[in-house]
Amino acid sequence: MRYFIIGFITWLQLIEPSRGNVNLLERVDAVYKVVEEESLPIDLFLPATAEEPVPVVLFVHGGGWFLRSKLDYEDYATILAINGMAAATIEWRRVPPNGFYDQVADIKDAIRWIRANGPQYNIDPDRIGIYGSSSGAHLAALAAFNRDGDGFGDDDPEGPSSEVQAAFLHEGLYDLTESINQIEDLVILVFLNGATREENIEAYEAVSPIFLVNGNEPPTLLSYGSEDVAVPIDQPERLERALLDAGVEAERLVLDGLSHGFIFFRPWTRPIMMERLLEYMRETL
Repeated sequence: MRYFIIGFITWLQLIEPSRGNVNLLERVDAVYKVVEEESLPIDLFLPATAEEPVPVVLFVHGGGWFLRSKLDYEDYATILAINGMAAATIEWRRVPPNGFYDQVADIKDAIRWIRANGPQYNIDPDRIGIYGSSSGAHLAALAAFNRDGDGFGDDDPEGPSSEVQAAFLHEGLYDLTESINQIEDLVILVFLNGATREENIEAYEAVSPIFLVNGNEPPTLLSYGSEDVAVPIDQPERLERALLDAGVEAERLVLDGLSHGFIFFRPWTRPIMMERLLEYMRETL
């Protein structure tokens, strides 16, 4: 009941700018990449009344690395836009030949597309944030922590960079060298082309954000529920420590009594997360 009341009040505050004005939002649907004859879409949510270039947040949805879709965060993107910040939702290859590497390449290419095309939509190319949830938080962290030239996921083509200036990571896995559960372990095995931990621990480290921390990461917020049993809660705790030890701005947001996927299974908590996301991106971008 506590979260329901807080969520309802927060929702009213978030939609306040739109009352009496239905023209605060513009939407643009485009394709950011074509690969293997598959067109990968990007949807932009833009504040229609902004006079100066605005920051943008790219959403990376969860779903076990191959389920769900960009539709999961249209409400988040809409809230950001009516509150003066641009947002983008994307799709990427679900089961690509090179697993995580190709997915991260797609996300990095989406960032490059935003940086190259953003100015025509009044988006500031120097203020790009990324948000990911669950498996999307894992992919978002890989995209945010792998700088161009690191050789991860793509050839890092010349042109706009894939760097982001802030990351908000929700309920993600950050150390894949640990066994999680049978289902996720199987998916990870497939996405690493059959490499087991015993055979190739280096492959698991390469796709574990916690092993990538070197001090060049953007400011990062790690959120999760205190009763999460799908993702060991020591993982965001350890990632926060690694980032702080490397001199990176990092913090955790823990919601008491909530389990994995609470923003879907307890939808009244979504406004609470939306508000914190908006607040954090305003602080960092």
